Amino acid sequence: MAHLTGQDRERIAAAVAAVEARTSCEFVAIVAPEASFYWSVRLGAPILASALISLVWLLWGPTPLTATGLLQLQTVTFAVVGAAFFWTPLLRAVTPKSLFHERAAMLAQAQFHASGVAGTKGRTGVLLFVSLCEHHVEIIADRGVAEHMGPDDWQAVIDGFVAKVRQGRLVDAFEYATAACGDLLAEKFPRRDDDQNELPDAPTAL
Repeated sequence: MAHLTGQDRERIAAAVAAVEARTSCEFVAIVAPEASFYWSVRLGAPILASALISLVWLLWGPTPLTATGLLQLQTVTFAVVGAAFFWTPLLRAVTPKSLFHERAAMLAQAQFHASGVAGTKGRTGVLLFVSLCEHHVEIIADRGVAEHMGPDDWQAVIDGFVAKVRQGRLVDAFEYATAACGDLLAEKFPRRDDDQNELPDAPTAL
């Protein structure tokens, strides 16, 4: 799992189990290394760099660089620039934040349905979605919970999660957010005697 060891997974699963022991809600944690491959950046940047070399070659006038040499230089440039954009800090530096937010939010919604969080018996599923590359954290609740709680209720949890991640404490962040959500959920959705565990406790990696 991205950035999580087997022991980390066990800690998060235990935190989820503890929450579900005191609430009727189903809680799921999902983490993605990145929400999209960002073809427009990872492919567009090396194409642009190669095209610029051709433009310079054409405008420079007489040059010892032959057409074959130009093609070789373009190939090397394409490979080097393309590889460079697999370095996340560089990708983050050139990709618009709006695109990061859009792709991460789309994946969060897709996983909300694909993971089964939407459509549990009581419609009380809650998803904690994290995309590492985009630094995107989102909590999505099914309608049974959303009718009683809104984005403002989750914001303090998200802020606390982000603060711990900035300290390099990713697993602590998951444990904190899971327990904090549990505090909110247990108050309005206490565990029922007939409650069953419908979804896995262990975090899911994409």
